[in-house]
Amino acid sequence: MPTQLTRVNLSLPPEVIDVLDRLGKVTGAGRATIIREWLIEGQPLFAEMARAAEMASSRNIDALKVIGDVLRSAGQQAEQLELDVRATRRAAMRKKVK
Repeated sequence: MPTQLTRVNLSLPPEVIDVLDRLGKVTGAGRATIIREWLIEGQPLFAEMARAAEMASSRNIDALKVIGDVLRSAGQQAEQLELDVRATRRAAMRKKVK
C-alpha cells in the first residue's frame, strides 16, 4: 500500500548518532522514529521560524517581532516541560518513599 509520507535521507555526525542510539536503547524506538517524533512535535515552531525567515528575506520589519515571538514561545514551552518533569519526579519520589 503506497504511503502519503515523504521519505528523507539524512547524513548525521557521529555524536548525533550516539545520542539517538542512547535514546533508542532506553525507549526502544529506532533512530528514524525518534527524529520523526521530534520533527512532528516541533512542526509549529519550525513553521513560525520559516515564516519569520520568509519575512526577513523580503525585508519585512515584522520579521523581528515574529522571531521574538517564536523564541518566547519556545522558552515558555521549555519552562513548562521543566515544570512537568519536576512534578513527575516529585510524584515518583513520593511513590518510592511509601
